[in-house]
Amino acid sequence: AEAALASWKRSPAGPAGDALVAALGTLGSELGSHLDVEDAEILPLAADHLTEAEWGSLPGHAMSRFTGDKWMIIGLVREHMSESQRAHMLAGMPPAGREMWLTTGARAFDDFTASLPRS
Repeated sequence: AEAALASWKRSPAGPAGDALVAALGTLGSELGSHLDVEDAEILPLAADHLTEAEWGSLPGHAMSRFTGDKWMIIGLVREHMSESQRAHMLAGMPPAGREMWLTTGARAFDDFTASLPRS
């Protein structure tokens, strides 16, 4: 998918777009299978072996190691939440993360998604 994306960025018209769509479809399918295994095998173990505090610390741990645009991840997660879930997420974010989202992140995500072609 990364190679197809790089090719599409160089030449967005023509077959590069079709190749990117196919690569992202494959990635989505593989990711779906992986997440199904996590749901079936890992989450039950986590429920038995992690405290609520340990479980709650996982998003911060993951985000601290993510080197891309954090606003993108937060925005993608929030897109699948209800308004009450979004409010709960925002209330639970560390102050620096909440400030980033409220001052620049939400706008960057909205600008990015508005720039995407719609079919």
